[in-house]
Amino acid sequence: MKIPRSDFVSREIYRHFSKKFLMGELGIVESSCIASLLIEKQRPVNVIVVAPSGQLKSSIINDIYKMFPNNIVRIKSRLTPFGIIKEFGEQKLKNKTWIVNDMVRTFTGISKTKIEEIVGWLSELMSEGSAGS
Repeated sequence: MKIPRSDFVSREIYRHFSKKFLMGELGIVESSCIASLLIEKQRPVNVIVVAPSGQLKSSIINDIYKMFPNNIVRIKSRLTPFGIIKEFGEQKLKNKTWIVNDMVRTFTGISKTKIEEIVGWLSELMSEGSAGS
């Protein structure tokens, strides 16, 4: 990955994640998504990271959280639209990066219809910036 010399912050983020996890690119992508929240009049960048267990997803997220603590909301597994709104309130969720640590656990043991509902709701949030339900 080529990062201009003048972009000190990106170079430091890349260096940190390369040295600690050998995954500088993932650190840059996730950090860029969170930083995109700070650009006025632009829809934030969204990313879903999917990888098998043991691939350092949680460790990388913990470091990202330390870098951007005011821009992240951590959401427990087994999420539902109603439960998220009830726990956090709509205002706290606006203009934040949502981190759900384990979507597999969320979908385990629930009906296909419920899975489709949650995926549809998350898709609507990502594409439109809000969900009507």
